[in-house]
Amino acid sequence: MKARIPKHREFIIDFPKEVSQEKADEGWEKLTALLAESGRPADALEPKFTCKRCEDTGAVDGRTCDCVRRVMQQLRRKEIEELSSLSISSFDTMQLDYYPNTVDKTLGESVRSYMTGVLADLRDYAADFSPATRESLLLVGNAGLGKTHAALAIAGEVLRQNYDVIYVSCPDFFGKLEALHFGTDPGGEEETLFQTACNADLLILDDLGTEFNSSFFLTNLYSLLNNRLGAKLPTIVTTNITDGALLEKLYTEKISSRLAAFVQIQFLGSDIRVQKAAE
Repeated sequence: MKARIPKHREFIIDFPKEVSQEKADEGWEKLTALLAESGRPADALEPKFTCKRCEDTGAVDGRTCDCVRRVMQQLRRKEIEELSSLSISSFDTMQLDYYPNTVDKTLGESVRSYMTGVLADLRDYAADFSPATRESLLLVGNAGLGKTHAALAIAGEVLRQNYDVIYVSCPDFFGKLEALHFGTDPGGEEETLFQTACNADLLILDDLGTEFNSSFFLTNLYSLLNNRLGAKLPTIVTTNITDGALLEKLYTEKISSRLAAFVQIQFLGSDIRVQKAAE
């Protein structure tokens, strides 16, 4: 009869396969006594798991455990903070006073009033985020109007909800992919980097239009956008390119058609960085 040896204790004493329960119990009694004599608890030799749910394997029922996701989110936040001003980029730090308070004839209201509504909508987008229900966004406008700040504010809020967020600048991300592709990549980092961006709950591509435009870039940008749209995962793209015809000329009809599926949000006003520098 096979002994009923408690879980996680198989490796402590190598009992023969055919051992009586009496012998097994006797062995554990001796072990417990030895531990007690040395001032240690009876479970001193049992493994101490950081995560009791997955027992530090990283997976439960074939799915990634929440403990791994938490660590990934912490690392993502650290990466974003190193690459950007995430720590100071929130909706509360966006100062509406820098947007003109004069009526814009095209809008029928002041730019400040319009941007107040835009930022309120983006705050709502982040506050109740779900990859399954949120649309992809294209934040469009001239330089210095708060597009990156708003995108980072969304990233910070979505990260706080324990979703996986990737924030990258287009020139840095695609430049790294290209360097790996045409250089040495024995560890397969290019594929890992690309798939990480493809599978994130939220991907933010900042500064589209500032990268080096090449056939490699166009192919990978199309694949990335197409994969995420197919998987129904939201992406936020920021760009200074406000002319749709120029966008299609630079990025081909296939890419511009994918971007046309995004909800376009126009940022208006005067360069806030210039205003701050003049103060």
